[in-house]
Amino acid sequence: MEPFFRRLLTAVLSLFLIGYVAYQGFQIVYNPIQKETAVEYSVYDTIDTDGITIRNETLVPGGGEGYLYYQTENGGRISKSGVIAQVFASESDALAQKKLNSLDEELQKLTEINSQGTANKANLELITKQLDTTMMELVQDIHHSSLDAATEAEQSLLSLFNKYQITIGKVGNFTDRINALTQERATLASSYQPAVSTIEAPVAGYFVSEVDGWEQTLDYSKALNFTVSDIASAMEMEADPQAGSGYVGKMVGDYEWYLACVVPAAQADSLQLGSELTIKLPFVSDESIPVTVAAVNRDKEGQAAVIFQCSYMSSSLSSIRKEPIQIQKTLYEGIRVPQKAVVFSEDGERGVYVQVGNTAVFKQIEILYSDTDFVICADKGDETPEEGEAPFLQLYDDVIVEGKGLYNGKVIA
Repeated sequence: MEPFFRRLLTAVLSLFLIGYVAYQGFQIVYNPIQKETAVEYSVYDTIDTDGITIRNETLVPGGGEGYLYYQTENGGRISKSGVIAQVFASESDALAQKKLNSLDEELQKLTEINSQGTANKANLELITKQLDTTMMELVQDIHHSSLDAATEAEQSLLSLFNKYQITIGKVGNFTDRINALTQERATLASSYQPAVSTIEAPVAGYFVSEVDGWEQTLDYSKALNFTVSDIASAMEMEADPQAGSGYVGKMVGDYEWYLACVVPAAQADSLQLGSELTIKLPFVSDESIPVTVAAVNRDKEGQAAVIFQCSYMSSSLSSIRKEPIQIQKTLYEGIRVPQKAVVFSEDGERGVYVQVGNTAVFKQIEILYSDTDFVICADKGDETPEEGEAPFLQLYDDVIVEGKGLYNGKVIA
């Protein structure tokens, strides 16, 4: 071999060896540690399926030709013979009535505040707290697209701001505003035609303006006997856009309504008749709705028709029919730990490494719930482990989620 090539080969091999040694040294010296604080966490073990609502519904016929002005919102409670809507000869008359109602409401609130005078001065702290609470409610309602609730919160906020102004002395009273509103109301009242007729509730209950065609198909009196095939057939139906023709809406005539769904028999075993739990409708609301298992009807193919009974009602719930649902079975509460941090010690104990000072310390865990990304461990508090066992993971420990060559007592920083 020529001297030149021999020297070149020697140089290449030398550089390779130097690089390898440097890399190994770097791996020993540089051992990055990533940590995550162990925090409190709760999660439900859920069953995901689709549900359909079954209510005691009575259709409310329309009031003939004219423009409707509803006196109650969706999900609003109304007594028998209570006014659902007024019928006006023209749209402008209906809008005028809406404006009159708004003026009456504002006049009532301002007159109330005016009559209290300086009595509110002792309640400044209370008014401030109410303002903070109502502001938070308004933000949440807007975030969750709850427009009706947001409008109500907005009105409450305006009233509280008025109280606040008079309490801190920024204004002496609202007499000028009351006089202006009174004049505006008188002018409006003299320039429109009152309602030509009213529509009353045939039964007491909750009013819903939407009619979808299922009202005559889903028999409320037979809800507890619904089978898997009954629910499947109902799920295949589509809403009839013409079903509401000639009707102003419907009355849900009972406090209780039903939510029917189909679940595999193995999962239905955990849904005992009479048990109380909660469900979520993720595309409707963030709230958990309390329900009771009213019936579990199994078929021969290994499925079960589960009927939930519910007495909770809101504007968002009043008009739903078919919705994806999450049945919240068991609530697990404890300490959240990333799944990738869970390891086994040399003694076969399952646990995690945590950073204590500049040392990695192994702590054992008791897993209550496991998901693909995390586990929930029992919070042992100040409980003392058996002699010879590792200590228990504690709330707010710094859990090591990434690190190489970890062992109990290893210096890591």
